[in-house]
Amino acid sequence: MLHRWSSPTCLPVCFLLPLCNRSPVLLSGLGWNSQLPGAVLATQLSALGAANRHVTDAAVAQKLARIVPVLYGGLAALPAAELAAAAAVLEGQPTVWVGNGFVPAERVAFKGGLDLSPHLYVLPLELSPFRDLLAVLGAQEAFSARQYTTLLQDLAREAGDNPLPPQQLAQALAVAQALADVIGASGGGATAGKQAVQDAGPAVTASKRPDEVLVPDSEGVLRPAAELAYDDAPWLDVPTAGLDAEMRLVHPRLSAPVAEALGVASRRRLMLAASANFLKVGLAGAGGGIEAFGQSEALTTRLRHIIQDYPEGPGVLLELVQNADDAGAHKAAFLLDARQYGTSSLLGPGMAAWQGPALLAYNDATFSPGDIAAIARIGQDGKMAQPAAIGRFGLGFNAVYHLTDLPSFVSGQHLVLFDPHAKYLPGASAAQPGLRINLTRGQLMRQFPDAFAPYMHFGCTMEGTYPGTLFRFPLRSGATAATSDIKSSPTTAEQALQLLQSLAEVLPQALLFLKSLKQIEVYVAGDLGGDGAAAAAAIDGEQQDQGPRLLFRATLASLDGSGPLQQPITHFVSSGGGGSGSQQLDAFYRRLAATKESDLPCSIGRVQLTLSVPQGTGFVLSQGPNSIETSQQDTAGRQDGDATLQISAHRSSSRAGDQQQQWPLQEIVREDWLVCNSLGGGAARALALKAWKDEKVKMIPWVGVAARLAPTPARSNSNTAAADTQGSTQHRLEHQSSIATSLSCSTPTAGRAFCFLPLPASTSLPVHINGYFELSSNRRDVWHGSDMAGAGRLRAQWNEALLESAVATAYLTLLSEAAQLLGPSQQYWELFSRGQGSVQEPWLKVSAALYEELASHPVIWSPVGGGSWLTARQVLLPDRQCFITPASAADSIVQNTNREDSATAADVGTTSDTALAPDAAAAAGSGYVGAGAGSYLAELLVSCGVPLVMALSEQQQDCLLQWTPGIQQITPALARRLLASNQQQLAATVRKPQQQQQQQRPAAAVLLQYCLSDMQLPAGKVQL
Repeated sequence: MLHRWSSPTCLPVCFLLPLCNRSPVLLSGLGWNSQLPGAVLATQLSALGAANRHVTDAAVAQKLARIVPVLYGGLAALPAAELAAAAAVLEGQPTVWVGNGFVPAERVAFKGGLDLSPHLYVLPLELSPFRDLLAVLGAQEAFSARQYTTLLQDLAREAGDNPLPPQQLAQALAVAQALADVIGASGGGATAGKQAVQDAGPAVTASKRPDEVLVPDSEGVLRPAAELAYDDAPWLDVPTAGLDAEMRLVHPRLSAPVAEALGVASRRRLMLAASANFLKVGLAGAGGGIEAFGQSEALTTRLRHIIQDYPEGPGVLLELVQNADDAGAHKAAFLLDARQYGTSSLLGPGMAAWQGPALLAYNDATFSPGDIAAIARIGQDGKMAQPAAIGRFGLGFNAVYHLTDLPSFVSGQHLVLFDPHAKYLPGASAAQPGLRINLTRGQLMRQFPDAFAPYMHFGCTMEGTYPGTLFRFPLRSGATAATSDIKSSPTTAEQALQLLQSLAEVLPQALLFLKSLKQIEVYVAGDLGGDGAAAAAAIDGEQQDQGPRLLFRATLASLDGSGPLQQPITHFVSSGGGGSGSQQLDAFYRRLAATKESDLPCSIGRVQLTLSVPQGTGFVLSQGPNSIETSQQDTAGRQDGDATLQISAHRSSSRAGDQQQQWPLQEIVREDWLVCNSLGGGAARALALKAWKDEKVKMIPWVGVAARLAPTPARSNSNTAAADTQGSTQHRLEHQSSIATSLSCSTPTAGRAFCFLPLPASTSLPVHINGYFELSSNRRDVWHGSDMAGAGRLRAQWNEALLESAVATAYLTLLSEAAQLLGPSQQYWELFSRGQGSVQEPWLKVSAALYEELASHPVIWSPVGGGSWLTARQVLLPDRQCFITPASAADSIVQNTNREDSATAADVGTTSDTALAPDAAAAAGSGYVGAGAGSYLAELLVSCGVPLVMALSEQQQDCLLQWTPGIQQITPALARRLLASNQQQLAATVRKPQQQQQQQRPAAAVLLQYCLSDMQLPAGKVQL
């Protein structure tokens, strides 16, 4: 029992009496059998602690170890109210025995594995029965962040700006680790660390600010975490590379997760921060900015749905071609790089999964901020505000997610990376899953050589400003596909090679209607596996080169000096000056409304498309009629003349981005095209103006038509009319005939729809049709149909107006030019469209509108008077009797006149009684009935001045009869009137000497037979 009157300054042994030797009477008489008041116990414990803060005498320590439990027991037995009063007295006093002295309860925890004395202590095991009492006095279950932070501040105060001694350094490192455990090494970093410091309160002193977490640097000096960086770039030789002068590296015994949790910045991200320029994103303790940049709508589920609606194939690559053309590029290239790059010096550890095979896309234009912003948006019509932009849906670029989860590109001063999963890039978040890095700041190439090595193609150095744009799409591997929320199937290098092959199948014709792009190249590099470059045999026994090798090149070049054929339209559309996109569009529509229809821009010219490969490569081309035979293999040509390129590339010395080619190129496809581009008027212009005025919907009556020619001798077609005035018609026809002969190898074009790029939609017209069409969101079809309402109906009406009033007019302009270029050759007549049965909606509207306009345009050839171009109203279509043989016709008349026993006379010269001539039958079978296959009757009618047109097929004639106002077909009655009105030519025709008299009847007999064939004459009255 504690002695009531003992002095607190006496030795502890003086407080105890052996109660077992005292009688109850004695205890009662002395008052020793009653509980001491809490205030007395608190006073005695306080005095005991103050007198024994540090005990070095082992004997005293042993005695205190026996006394303290008795004293704690007395306190623990107090009523709650009295215990609370005692705790108030003891607050902040050294009251907890720790084996070698007393310390305040706030510096004691019940559990812990570190020896942090003399700053923090773990409660001795023998005092565990008094946990509840000590908890009331202020002891804690475990040390808090506040306690650890205070300890570090105490160590800093003791050491000043000097390195910590070994023992204190070990404690500081242990405390830092423990503090990180308390905070949670979960990337909370600076935020959690700052909160822990705030919890530390004003207890910290010394020269350091009380709101700083102190962490040992590489030399053992305690510094604020915000002034340190952990070294996650160990490949750098210079310890301070990438750090500001006041920055230091954290102590190497602290791991990156621990340092991150304490608010220490990543050295990699500090280097990136020096090269970024706007917003701060997730930079733990760093004071600079990496700009948060990315597709703010880029939910992986939405991207997954987009690519489900956007099929794989050449369209994925053509979207990149579209981006290049919108940016004003003249050259574009693709590189399939199958090589594996280093994984040490990356922007972040997660990037290692994307250092393997990749598809790169280059163009020689630099993206504007608007271009970059448009790519960063999903499903938003960013390019709708750009008057001359092709892309209108914000979906095209996202087709690349078929290939990758981590697309990126370099353009101008910036490297932009997208990370929809927000798990590969440092600082990426679900809200802004990407980074934009300024390449003109810092020395990123030296700091992150592995990260930037895959971009070192097409003149890109990753330093300074890049005068072009280079996309990189690392292919989704099996491992990354397994964790992808966008697409669960990988893309191999072999599959990417097949994708390039599919691009070859739409080249070079994909260049026809683009605004600026004139060349596309495709390269491969590295080991592509079984069907790729590595599988091809080495040339001359040399080991195959693993560097970039040219596969093929597609080009477009002007043949007549006409320049870029889209330039007049592009200039008219986009020459609205400055201001926002909406202001530019307002200016365009004002110009469109104010310009006379005859003054709207229109350009026409001849271009040559080529597809070339390096000589000596193992390319196999499916031969079309306009392709040039390779030395490797002959295969059957496709009917439309397009080429299928089977890629099996041997080594070539052609390098990606190099100007010099050690191996010459070999053309495997060469095609000449006549192309007309224009802005349309009529209903299309009216609807475009109304849509913009009423609903701010961007519709532009921008169209084009292209007809394929075969390679022709160089000639200018711009001065044909002037040449005709100086020479005879016969000379002009002979010249056009020589051109037509050189073109005779061409088969009719299988017409295709374009929206500046080819669509997987056939038109069944003999020409390609381009237009600013309203398309389905996946760019695969032209919007049409009559069973829609609202916006859908407006889109369908727009396409109809575009076809009827803009495309048809451009088509007619092309026919007018082709007439002067080709003359009345078979290829020229093949440019006329067919009608119902051959052409389906909505393209049938083009045919109907075209044939309607033929009534007033001289594009139909008639051989009358040596030959001339006439309107449809000025010519006559032949009837079937114009294609029977003269002998058959005359014999038919004779036979009919000798049938005196007939009850009634048979119609003379009808098709039931006559047969087509063999040459005429062959021509009719091929769909053509001209080119020398007409009958002697037709020749005589033309000689008599009848303007027959003999070269159109039956389908084309039906189209004229159905849709062309004023068109007429020859009849016997009409022939009688025309011959009667031109008796002089009739007389000259019948008096001409007859050649091959044994095969031809007299001219007068043939003409008379036809002119009387619709009359019922009495038998025996016809005299020949």
